[in-house]
Amino acid sequence: MKSSTLFQERLAGIAAWLYAVWQSRDLSHAWMDSPYDKAGFLAFLIWCLPVLLKIWRESPMRMGWFAAGVLISLAGSIGELNFVKYAGLAVVTCGFLPPGRVSWVQLAGAVCWMPLLGWVISSGGVTAVNSLRVITALVTVFVVLRPPAFLR
Repeated sequence: MKSSTLFQERLAGIAAWLYAVWQSRDLSHAWMDSPYDKAGFLAFLIWCLPVLLKIWRESPMRMGWFAAGVLISLAGSIGELNFVKYAGLAVVTCGFLPPGRVSWVQLAGAVCWMPLLGWVISSGGVTAVNSLRVITALVTVFVVLRPPAFLR
């Protein structure tokens, strides 16, 4: 594939990602204010590692994922549903990964940084929730970077 096409795809992906980040800007408040979401930012950074490591490969971007993520973020904005906005951010971010089944693992692992996880299991205590966030992010990264045979 031509380098100019790859550049354009990456540029479109970055624009989609910035839009999704902007739509999800209240995540920072949840990560700072809620004791159940304190480790959310760390989990997000860990969760993004596979994308950061694989973004510079010469493989084509997944334009469909970028478009879907933007539409999901827009739907979350229209419906004022934060979880839907965060799902849009996760979809756009996974669009930078090369095609394959591991993208779905990465997408499922996005729950580790979303405030929904803290809300669902808040009865387990603050330490348990924040530990589970980081462990889920680490497991997701490990599986995505070294996928088992059935995911390749």
